[in-house]
Amino acid sequence: MSSSRRPSLSWLGLAALLAAAVLIAIQQSLQSGAAVAPHALKASAASSMVGELPAGADVPTPLRVAATPASGTAVVVDELGRPVDGARLFAHDETARHLELPTRAPESDLDGAVEIGELDPKAADHTCYHPDYQPASWNGEPRIVLRRGSEVHGQVRGLDGVPLAGVLVQLSRAGWDSPRDPAAAPPRVPTAAPRAVFAARTDDLGGFVVGGLPVGRYLLRTSHSRCITTDIDGQGRVAKIDAPCGGITVTMAPILGCRVEFGGEIMLSSSMLYPRGLRTGLSEVDRRLGRPSRSMAPQSDHFEYCGVPTPGGFEPMLVLYALLSESGPVRLDLPLRPIDDPEYTVVRAPKPGPIRTGRAHIELVDTRGREVAATVTLVGEKGVQLFEISDRNAAMNLDPTELKWGARLPANEPATVRAGRYRLMSRDPILGRGIAPRTFVAIADDLVQARIELPWPVAQVAIAIDDPASRWHLQVIAHLASGGRNSKTWQFTAERRVQLDLPPGDYRFLASSPGRQPLRHEVTVDGDDLAIDLGTFERR
Repeated sequence: MSSSRRPSLSWLGLAALLAAAVLIAIQQSLQSGAAVAPHALKASAASSMVGELPAGADVPTPLRVAATPASGTAVVVDELGRPVDGARLFAHDETARHLELPTRAPESDLDGAVEIGELDPKAADHTCYHPDYQPASWNGEPRIVLRRGSEVHGQVRGLDGVPLAGVLVQLSRAGWDSPRDPAAAPPRVPTAAPRAVFAARTDDLGGFVVGGLPVGRYLLRTSHSRCITTDIDGQGRVAKIDAPCGGITVTMAPILGCRVEFGGEIMLSSSMLYPRGLRTGLSEVDRRLGRPSRSMAPQSDHFEYCGVPTPGGFEPMLVLYALLSESGPVRLDLPLRPIDDPEYTVVRAPKPGPIRTGRAHIELVDTRGREVAATVTLVGEKGVQLFEISDRNAAMNLDPTELKWGARLPANEPATVRAGRYRLMSRDPILGRGIAPRTFVAIADDLVQARIELPWPVAQVAIAIDDPASRWHLQVIAHLASGGRNSKTWQFTAERRVQLDLPPGDYRFLASSPGRQPLRHEVTVDGDDLAIDLGTFERR
């Protein structure tokens, strides 16, 4: 009986061994594959297989094994070899930190197969991206293995605790590019580069989930068109976040401010009293509003002020003293509002009163009649100067109709001043020695000219720097031929050539820049124009 069964058992065993060998060969062929260039994959029949789960694996059954790639395709799988659908391949420049996903980026199907025919074979780099997995570089391999990424989630709220929707949340290990309006920019698709930026937007409940992160520590920032970050998990405006983690709370404050339009008249100068608890001068606020980093706009027909309240509370009121061309000095109590409030902009029509203005034209020339570039000052004979208000308590009680002001006027250009009597002088430490104080009367609704003749010829001295740093200073020490010693310092930003008007005397020039060797030059000025090349800043 037993001898009759032996041949059948032997055949069964042999068949089982052959089947196992075939399965092992198929599995090895699926997991192997030499790297080839994009668009050059070898043709093979696409197929799918079903196998048993390995013992203890926490994955659903049955286990789907990815297909062998067909011609012109690659297969995207996870670490267990299962196909990943919804992964997209895109080409980008190797220097790109993050970018928008191309609309025509090919996407993997349910079998993990992704068409590569539309990719640019000449691109510097290719990335495979899926929101649940870490980005992976692709160099033409037939199989692309994605590793499951970690996750960071939390909520963004306002100072009042109300969730904020539509906030852009960004995570990066090494910083990020800063678009002009990050809140308006779409979330970026990270690459496999170390400087990748991972991003998401908050939902209607203020929640955000950023996935696909390699384990590590990340800088976190949030961007909104009308708000600015004040606190991230109690760590201030900037914080480092561990991935994976959750329960992050970000607090953002609304950007408050006001814009006053003066109905066409010009604001000559201004002085303000800041509300308590309001941070001002933030370049990020100006960048979000798309304007230069300067809140005040003298010599303009409008005034705009913005700031961010602190979590502890603030006084949403601004006291502004403005010197207007028609209304004269005025005090404005301005409530601060969110920048999207319909009452954010206030138009103040001119209200001419007893204060009248006139035009002044101060000519400044040397002994040859050549115009000299300088600034002269008109100082009111009584009262305070508007731009020098510093005592808040005293300023609160000032009557705007009794304010006087001084005016710094560029020589040889007409300027508007209040009608009245002034002392005309110059605070220039070098040229001012040749200007004797004198009385000047500005007449209402009229142009008054005054001519000041310096007692010596003035030379135009051109100073050149071959390779200026981004910021540098020039100190001029003068021993004037008319007697006296004085000095003056200018600050420049990347200027290669500057021009100074200097009276006769012996001069020493000292140019300096942070981290560079200073440049020195000495010269005698006798009225003739000069051109001086100080050379190049050398590193210390």
